[in-house]
Order: sequence, then C-alpha cells, then structure tokens
Amino acid sequence: MEGNIARGIKYTFGYSEFPEIFSVYGNKKYSSENVPLEETIFLKNIPKNKIIVFDKGLSNRKTYEKINETNYFVSRLQSNYKIEESTETILKDRETESLILIKESLGYLTDSNKKRTKSKYRIIHGRSKNPKWDKKNQIF
Repeated sequence: MEGNIARGIKYTFGYSEFPEIFSVYGNKKYSSENVPLEETIFLKNIPKNKIIVFDKGLSNRKTYEKINETNYFVSRLQSNYKIEESTETILKDRETESLILIKESLGYLTDSNKKRTKSKYRIIHGRSKNPKWDKKNQIF
C-alpha cells in the first residue's frame, strides 16, 4: 500500500458563506490537479446555481466542457492553452485595485491539433498590478 501514497497532499474546498465541501487527497492517483478537482466538482453534487471557481490546476478541456454543461465557472487558464477567439473587445480604462483588464473575447479552447471545444467561452485577458507577479498577461 505504501507505493500508492503521494509525496504531497492535495486538498480542495468549496464554500458559500461557510465551508460546504472539503476533500483531502493523498494517493498518487491525485498527484496532478485534474483528478482531485474533477472528482470534487462532479462527485460532491455542486448545485447548478453555484459558480465554480478554481485556479490554473485544471487543464483537461473535456472537464471544462463537462462543467459547462451544468454550472458557470471562473478559472485562470494555464499559459500553454490555445484559444481560437471569434470576437474581441479591447478594454480601455478597465481595472480593479489589483488587476488591469486588457481585452475580452468569445472563443473556443483548442488542443495541439486545433480541435476546438464544442462550447464558446468568455475569455478575459488581464495583468496583475503587483510587481512581484509575472508581467505576462493572464487569461481568465
């Protein structure tokens, strides 16, 4: 059994006003972010009226499609994502206290073979104002 124990522990939690979901994963099966995030999202029966928020950990486009069938979600995409944008709007003078919004578009996520997702996604490009963060644009 020792061979199945991962060197790190992954945890996922969901909350509204109070924590509603908490999962801890320690098996090697969960060493990537895709498996624990997908299991938490789909096995915990998150209500359809909840918006799911997660960071760059999820990279499987099929999982994005599956989530999109039942819930709204917000995520930061990994920098290696390919996007086929169909419309684009440059955002001028749009910023928050910590983020500069650069542009938003509608588009498809694509893989290395240019196969695109069935659904279009709203894609927002932004950059952090924090000088400690990478100056490259982030995709949300």
